[in-house]
Amino acid sequence: MSEPNTPFISVVSPVYGAAELVDLLVANISQVLRTLTSSYEIILVDDGSPDAGWSKIEQNAKRWPQVKGIKLSRNFGQHRAISAGLKFSTGQWVVVLDCDLQDNPLEIPQMLLKAREGYKIVLAQRNNKKHSRLKIFFSQVFNRVLTFLTNLPFDSRIGNFGLYHRDVITAICQKNDRAYYFPMMVQKVGFRSAILEIEHQKRPAGESSYSFGKNIKLAASVLFFNGYNPLQIDISVMLLTGILLVLVNLYAQNHFPIATTYTWGIFLLGSVFFLSIIGFNLFKTFGNKRNKPCYQIEKKVNFKAVII
Repeated sequence: MSEPNTPFISVVSPVYGAAELVDLLVANISQVLRTLTSSYEIILVDDGSPDAGWSKIEQNAKRWPQVKGIKLSRNFGQHRAISAGLKFSTGQWVVVLDCDLQDNPLEIPQMLLKAREGYKIVLAQRNNKKHSRLKIFFSQVFNRVLTFLTNLPFDSRIGNFGLYHRDVITAICQKNDRAYYFPMMVQKVGFRSAILEIEHQKRPAGESSYSFGKNIKLAASVLFFNGYNPLQIDISVMLLTGILLVLVNLYAQNHFPIATTYTWGIFLLGSVFFLSIIGFNLFKTFGNKRNKPCYQIEKKVNFKAVII
């Protein structure tokens, strides 16, 4: 049960390179939420945006008391910006929504209806994604690899857009993972969840700030720091190296006796690679426990008090 003066619903949206969409974003969200409740808040997190994103957030915050802004000191990445917004959200229910409006706020009422069936998480499954074929293919591969490494179900059609109960947000905020990836956090905390099929929209203006290079960097970070099966990977690499060593050794002895030296070279390289993976997994295990903040806040607007 929510406390007095606590919003019924919070919407958290990270903003980067989308100054031209902020006004439309606030207008569309507000129009939908007003049909549901008068008690809501919209939290926009400027993730070190290079354009006039923060100015647009401040303008909307001055006009609407429900709009709150958080400005990060630099670009920390979309998922860490989401983390900042969640930390300062107070609603009984929280919606996470990208700022590009490819996920339609009009789906929020249907999410709430689904949640009333007894779910604390309602995830949007986006059909007919309006992305390039390369980006869709990369997303599919990434999610399949992530599923293998974590033993958790990931779907390339499901992103950040969803409705989350306060219990879910509280559990997520208690985690401080080195490589913060919001869908991973949702999977880790559990809770009963449902999927709602939605139609993916075209971006009204501008282009995505997620370049192919940024996607690769994010994927590498998430896969390396969130894999639950490091031992499985280590053993697989060791077995493959051993099999390769035996095959090369047999071939070298039968055809090129002097080439046995190459066999030992392969063995050495395999050993170094194997030990490097073990070392990395040790670093991942202990490095993830260091209590470092995953973002730094420079400014806030329309927040009455600091929320810890």
